[in-house]
Amino acid sequence: QKGADIEMVKLLDKGLRHYAKLIKKYTGIEVNKIKGSGAAGGISAGFISFLNAEIFSGIKEILKIGEFEEKIKNANLIITGEGKIDKQSFYGKAVGEIIKYSEKYKIPTIVLAGIVDENVYKFLKSEFVSIFSIVPCPVSVEESIKNAKKYLKIKINQILKILKNYL
Repeated sequence: QKGADIEMVKLLDKGLRHYAKLIKKYTGIEVNKIKGSGAAGGISAGFISFLNAEIFSGIKEILKIGEFEEKIKNANLIITGEGKIDKQSFYGKAVGEIIKYSEKYKIPTIVLAGIVDENVYKFLKSEFVSIFSIVPCPVSVEESIKNAKKYLKIKINQILKILKNYL
C-alpha cells in the first residue's frame, strides 16, 4: 500500500477483505487471523491457502543464514539503518531484529535513517542504541532520496570523527 493515497488504501483494503472472504469460503482458512499474513491476507494469504506455505520472519532467517549473531558477539559497535525509522521498525524489520542483538550482547548501536519519526523514542527502550537522521536540514522526501548517498557520507564522517579516538 506504499505510495497509495487515502482513497486507494480504502479500495485496496476493501478488495483484500473480499479476497479473504473468498479464501475462507473455498478453503475454510481464515487468513485474516494468521499472524504475519496482514490484516486481510495479501499475497501471503494465497500462498498459505493454495500452496500450503508457511510464514516466518524474513529478516530472522537472513540473520540466521548469515550467522549474524556469531559474527557480532565480540563487536565493539554496530551501525545499521533504514530509510524511515518508525514504530514498525521494531516489529519484524531488520533494524528491530539487529537492535535485539545489540541489547543481548550490550553492543553500542548507531541507527541511521533518512527519516526518523519523532515518536520512535517511545518504542526505543535500549540504552545501547542511538538513532540519527542523515538529513542535515528540512528537505522534501524526494530531495532526501536524491541526496541520500551524499547525506550518508557526511553523517558517517561526523560519527567516525568522534569514534576513531574511542574504539
